Amino acid sequence: MRRLITRRRLAILLGVMVVLGVVLGMLWRSAIRRNRSVPDDPFRIAGNLYYVGATGVTAFLLTGPDGHVLIDGGYPETAPLIMANIATIGFDITDVRVLLHSHAHADHAGGLRALQEASGAELWISEGDADVVAAGGAGDHTLGPFPVLGFLGFGRFSAPRVDHRFTDGATIRLGPLTLTATAHRRSG
Repeated sequence: MRRLITRRRLAILLGVMVVLGVVLGMLWRSAIRRNRSVPDDPFRIAGNLYYVGATGVTAFLLTGPDGHVLIDGGYPETAPLIMANIATIGFDITDVRVLLHSHAHADHAGGLRALQEASGAELWISEGDADVVAAGGAGDHTLGPFPVLGFLGFGRFSAPRVDHRFTDGATIRLGPLTLTATAHRRSG
């Protein structure tokens, strides 16, 4: 009888922990979504380099006479904020010719499809991340021992069209703008 009571208590405790974990996870995810939709004022960093991201989600615009390079796309919710910030500093999203992507997480790649559709820009992604981005975040090995998170939709986004894949040391040119890629190894 004592064993039965102990098992019941453990089952109840486990159930409470699971429910608490789910509720806290949902609250955490909701807070993250709210925060990544908070606009931030764009500003000039130096010369022709501007910060055009949202609060806590970076995106950079490198301007040039033959068009502009936008580095990173934020979350899906951040794409409209990035476009508004580009307009605020006096530039047009349709003048962005190159979307340059840093790595295949939803906080950097989630808004790429919307930005690509709005600008018509070509998307450049490192060889190591191209397949994950082209699959909308599916198969992201950086989730480590928690691949079920990807299955549940964490880290997933609308897949953009990958136009160019680059390797470490590749040169990306747009008129007089020249960028040299530093591709990092993916972990996991």
